[in-house]
Amino acid sequence: MFNQNSTLVGLNYLDTSVPAAGPYFVEGKLQVPRLASGATDASGVVVTVTNRTGPVTLYTGLAGANGFYVDCLCAANDVIRVALTSAQPIDSADANAVKCEISIGSGQ
Repeated sequence: MFNQNSTLVGLNYLDTSVPAAGPYFVEGKLQVPRLASGATDASGVVVTVTNRTGPVTLYTGLAGANGFYVDCLCAANDVIRVALTSAQPIDSADANAVKCEISIGSGQ
């Protein structure tokens, strides 16, 4: 059984190597900047999950979504990347404004 929990801060990425072949899940809860009253820029954070060994895109989320979940089938030592990106200034104004709690585990 494999289970890894991590926190990703800022517009960044996390690479995780899985130890054995089989089904895995990748899930996360995203915290993004919220609009102040009268502000016009909404968060545009997009989560992308890829199997870098492939490389294969497993999931691309909607801009500003609060979370994600994806199942994937991996070979031993595949590298799963969770990346947070955004072109919105509100998301990069404070390096700690974007946070993501990520869980990667075996099984479904």
